[in-house]
Amino acid sequence: MADKKISALTAATTPLAGTEVLPIVQSGATVKATVANIVGAGTSPGSFTTIAGTGPVTIKQTSDYSSAGSGVNVVKSNTTDVWTTYVGADTAFGVAYGATVGASNRLWAYDTTGNLFPQVAAKGVNFTANTPQAGMTSQLLNWYEEGTFTPTLSGATTTTYTTQTGRYTRVGRLVTFQCELEINLLGNGSTTTFLLGTLPNAGHFSTISVGYFGNVATAVSSLTGYINSGANSVTMQSTTIAATSSSSSAIFGASARIIVSGQYSV
Repeated sequence: MADKKISALTAATTPLAGTEVLPIVQSGATVKATVANIVGAGTSPGSFTTIAGTGPVTIKQTSDYSSAGSGVNVVKSNTTDVWTTYVGADTAFGVAYGATVGASNRLWAYDTTGNLFPQVAAKGVNFTANTPQAGMTSQLLNWYEEGTFTPTLSGATTTTYTTQTGRYTRVGRLVTFQCELEINLLGNGSTTTFLLGTLPNAGHFSTISVGYFGNVATAVSSLTGYINSGANSVTMQSTTIAATSSSSSAIFGASARIIVSGQYSV
């Protein structure tokens, strides 16, 4: 048989049967192998497919993109104009395009419970595409945390309490909190300062707002306070009608109650 260029050969029928043979070099010798041998034992041989037109196109492994699997799936639907790429089990990673997903472009990566997660600590959402103000020091949002804490009077070992509740939320470097503290018996606790408990460290001085106070140990017209820099303690400040500025005075005693909120940066 005369030699022919590949372009001159008769086109193969599709799909392939798997019994077609090809020459390959194995251990230095030219041998023949079937298409099924090359594709893999027990695996259906591939076929030549031309993707054209505007109809839906799906490229996927044996598992469907809506089922658990470890493949790569690309789905195009001309009825919704959405491109979606899935990698890993279920939809652990995805890229979507189109109005029906709620935004022109989306990128997500999440675990089997559906939560987004960063792969490395201190990494997050980078907003450097935005034009910042002159004093900008960071455009990376890399932290979220929420929890509870238990406020106590400073130095207290014998103080008893009626109420001790606290909640906080940290977004980036900003921590906001709310707490309620009601004293039963003062014991040896401070009359001016209380501790915020296990909150993210208050690295910067800040103030608090007192939403409610009652039965405090000193008659005052208003209460406020400040967070001591570098420590999770709050010193209360009081003001009387005749005062020209606030001052630290005995606030806490038996039955004293305060509800406060505040914020600080870490």
